[in-house]
Amino acid sequence: MKDKRSVSRRQLLYTLGGVSAITAAVGATGTTARLLDAERLGGAFTTGGLDLDICWQDGQLHAENTEAESETEEDAKTTEVIEPGFCPEFVNGSIIEVQLPKIDAENRTGSGSARVRLPDDGHNNVAWLWFRTSCPESPCTQVGDYSLANLYRALDLRVFYDVDCDGEPEEGETVTIAEGTLCEVLSELHSGVRLDSDLSSADEIDSFTPGQEVCIGFEWELTADICIEGGSEASFSLEFYAEQARHNMAMESPWDDECTVRCDEVCQDCVQGKGISFVAFCVEDGEPLQDGDVCFGVTGTNSEGEPTRLAWYLTQAAQDRGVDGVDYTVLKTGNGPMPTDFAIENFYSNSGVEGYVTIHEGTPGTGDQLPQSPCKDGHTGIKYDYEPGFDSPNDPCVPDDWEFSETRD
Repeated sequence: MKDKRSVSRRQLLYTLGGVSAITAAVGATGTTARLLDAERLGGAFTTGGLDLDICWQDGQLHAENTEAESETEEDAKTTEVIEPGFCPEFVNGSIIEVQLPKIDAENRTGSGSARVRLPDDGHNNVAWLWFRTSCPESPCTQVGDYSLANLYRALDLRVFYDVDCDGEPEEGETVTIAEGTLCEVLSELHSGVRLDSDLSSADEIDSFTPGQEVCIGFEWELTADICIEGGSEASFSLEFYAEQARHNMAMESPWDDECTVRCDEVCQDCVQGKGISFVAFCVEDGEPLQDGDVCFGVTGTNSEGEPTRLAWYLTQAAQDRGVDGVDYTVLKTGNGPMPTDFAIENFYSNSGVEGYVTIHEGTPGTGDQLPQSPCKDGHTGIKYDYEPGFDSPNDPCVPDDWEFSETRD
């Protein structure tokens, strides 16, 4: 069985891309809704030859009104509370991009509602309405922010027909469309769902006549304890499609692509404690290491955003130069209970060319290993100190915030 802690160069290079936020890749045209910030929607789009009116609202929406007294004066801004059940503004379009508010230990729940209407403008016909979500865009091997990737797997989401259009399920009246983790629900709904205009006829799906509308509710809750870097944001998009119902049963989804993200994959265990102060890569003998010989990236953080886990590999250029491999990696994670305890840990590599290191999982350092010379007596190595905000001049495969210094016996 393959060690789940092993890392390939391809995986690490994906990680080093440092994707720290999720953007719905559904095209340049659309509208955006940021929950709790309540930005107004804007844009125009038509789909399937039929116009649609769409909007999004949070259950407790505070909308910002902007009115300019003249073209040369700055906009005057006022705030009003929009009652549940009322969208701040319909727009003609097909896509809504939704960014959930920050989720942390104090903010674990939330809700919202998407509203879609087939306008009665004298041109539209009876139609089928479809909707789908974007795929969860956080595979573990392609995201630098592993807490965000885990959030997609730990945040429970319920999608339902929102009869009152207020983002809240009604007892005895709610019909659930899908539920599970955010990753599971987005993966399931990406293939498309045909919407029902009449929930009273449970055995069949009814089309929409011009003027009819439907609201889709979203309710989420974080039930697991995961590392979240100062509150983590997740996002997804909703795409709508209208198809004429005349002589058309619309039994097949208008979309044929599928999600391939593994929702059962756990990206990183929650590692708490002081973050990494420095990392050193040491060799016992042979060709010494140079700056840029080892590429590494942060693959785990604690709740303060400090690095707790690294993935690394020895470059081919270093191997071609004669470096046999990294004998062991050293982490320092802050002072221990005694002033002389520097909390230094050693991690021995099986292959010498790649690996993971996680705080609290190594072997204790020896007496000859000090912060200024972390490699053991007689060994040489290279050292990178973690300095938040430091703009690293190092090789591109070493991230910013890490300052290089050579360490030798």
